[in-house]
Parts: sequence; structure tokens; C-alpha cells
Amino acid sequence: YAGCALADLGEPERALPLLERAVEENPGNAQAWAALGATHLLRRRFEAGVEALRRGLRISPTDYRRALWLTALAGGLARLNRLDEALEAAQGACRSDAKFYPARIVLALAHSRAGRGQDAVKALAEAKRLRPRLAVSEVRLWAGRALDAAAGTLGLAGAD
Repeated sequence: YAGCALADLGEPERALPLLERAVEENPGNAQAWAALGATHLLRRRFEAGVEALRRGLRISPTDYRRALWLTALAGGLARLNRLDEALEAAQGACRSDAKFYPARIVLALAHSRAGRGQDAVKALAEAKRLRPRLAVSEVRLWAGRALDAAAGTLGLAGAD
């Protein structure tokens, strides 16, 4: 739990050894694998992040955090330009929790990277429908600046 908390607080370097020890001591701990994966993604170690998240999802395929884990997985896959896999993971996240708007943001990212601009705008519009006060800063947390143009067309708060 300490490793998860440190990662959530933006301290991935301090979290990493704790999370690595957690999965060594209990390889069946899906939460530790997912947190390790997310921490790797924060450190821009996308391959390692994707593999750890996939392991957590395999261990606990019906976990209540599935939408979050799949969204993180989709983001890592998109950054690796494994776009078919990213789309599949993002769509799975959307199905897993119909109200989890970040899944739509990452779905928009995957569509955008795949050259499907209209689909990206539609996915981002769905995120805005789910969260009417959606701001560009929230989109950037999940997608960097890749969706700035789409956010501008939707009139999101903070768009340049």
C-alpha cells in the first residue's frame, strides 16, 4: 500500500522498489502488479508498464478497478504505437465502466494516433458528456497535448 500511495503522490522513484518487493513477496497481488505497471508508465517505461498491467488484469479479471487498469494499459499501448491493442483496451475500459470518462479520453488518444480524427472527437465528446466540466488539463493528464485540437473543437475549459 505504501508503494501505491507514493506512486499516487507523484513519487514513482520511491514507489518502485516497494512495488517490486510486493510482487516478489506475493506474485498473486493484482493491485501491486497494476500499481507497478502504472508506476512504470509514469517513468516512461512503457513496455514494462504494459506487461505489469496485463499481469494484474490476468490475475484479477473482474476487479472493480478494471476500467482504470485498462485505461492505463490503453495509454501505454498507444504510446508504444500498438494502436489496435490500445483501441481494444480502451474499448474494454469503456465497457467495464460506462461512467468512467478517462477511458473515453484514452480511447480518443488511440483513435487520434491511428489517424481517426472524427472518432477521436466523438470519444472526447462522450467524455465531456459524462463530465460536463471536463477541462483541457484533465485531458492532458491522460493524453498529453495530443488531443488539444479536438478539445478546442469541443470548447473545453482551458483550451487555447
